[in-house]
Amino acid sequence: MTLANCRLDVVVVDCVLANMTPERYLELQFIKGIRKGDLTNAELCPQGTDAPLPYMSSEEHCIVTVHDKHKRRLWFTNRRLLLQEQSRVTTLFEYEAVQHVHWMSKDFWARLRISPLPEEEIARTKTDHFDRLEVELKTGNAGLVTLEGLDQSYLPIFKFLQFLTQTRSSS
Repeated sequence: MTLANCRLDVVVVDCVLANMTPERYLELQFIKGIRKGDLTNAELCPQGTDAPLPYMSSEEHCIVTVHDKHKRRLWFTNRRLLLQEQSRVTTLFEYEAVQHVHWMSKDFWARLRISPLPEEEIARTKTDHFDRLEVELKTGNAGLVTLEGLDQSYLPIFKFLQFLTQTRSSS
């Protein structure tokens, strides 16, 4: 694609995204939703509130926390995603390991391509699992991580994980 064939606004957006850090992209996705009042289960991490600090490296800091429907807390740091269940904190994945992200289920969309389902079943699946993401990790990692019960925070998380895969594949 040459500059002569592009609309200027597309070139500007591509340039901005190409130069944006994953940390800033994540923050911007959540700022928009929080300010609009669409994301009631997420909050930006103010300075000094790194609660899972014992589990984080000195160069790591929290950007966003999400409270899921299972009463767990997801901590999005500048390097990885941590899951807190009561006082237990575990690493779900490092951002470098993300290979692909699927809305709801990778298998659901593959099945639809092979054998269409009745509209009622598709609608029910979307209603029941709209806030579910499946994250495929690179070989040597856990394989597939499922994030469920994200409520409306599923969309900025989905966009962020897509951003990670797209910026890595374009570089």
